[in-house]
Amino acid sequence: MIRGNYMDKNRKKLFINIGITVAVIIIAAILGAIVGELLLDNLI
Repeated sequence: MIRGNYMDKNRKKLFINIGITVAVIIIAAILGAIVGELLLDNLI
């Protein structure tokens, strides 16, 4: 039982870490696109 709970906690932690990583990548991509467009507008 204790071992099962330990596994569940680790799995939950792993999923939370994956979720945060995905969210950060998406936010970074959106910010990168916005900054890239602004830079292109300024250059042209």
